[in-house]
Amino acid sequence: MDDLSFIDFPIIDLPDIQETLTHLSAQGLKLDVADGPRSVLVLYAPDGASDFLLDVLRACGYSEPEKQAWLIPWPTGQLLDLSALRDHLTCNRIILFGQSLPELGLHLNLASYSPVQLGKQCYLKADSLATIRDDKAAGNTRKAAALWQALKTHFLHTQI
Repeated sequence: MDDLSFIDFPIIDLPDIQETLTHLSAQGLKLDVADGPRSVLVLYAPDGASDFLLDVLRACGYSEPEKQAWLIPWPTGQLLDLSALRDHLTCNRIILFGQSLPELGLHLNLASYSPVQLGKQCYLKADSLATIRDDKAAGNTRKAAALWQALKTHFLHTQI
């Protein structure tokens, strides 16, 4: 493995939180923290599998996932300051489906389906929802089972 120096560390200019909130508002997403606390932020690639996401969250004990967690479709390739968004929404549990960590301003190496506690935040990275759903429908339940095991450890509604 090549040694990295400070010079090799990629710096990404991320949009500020107001720009992000404006973008999400233009897409019809209302991110009003006055609606009540939600400690889970789910960022997912908009790949047509949002119904599968709702089923997953209901299995985790969220009776009204849209009101109990921040569900944000975010296109891959589009930069986002996830830390600023997380702080704005006061979330401490973050699930990322099909997202590129550097594009979110995260310089972490997270293994998929393995929750990682960093300070007060817990992160879970997984394949895109469509990939997990389609594999499961084709009879390959390995990713769905790994996701369920990871969710049971830190993301059940009763644990929050």
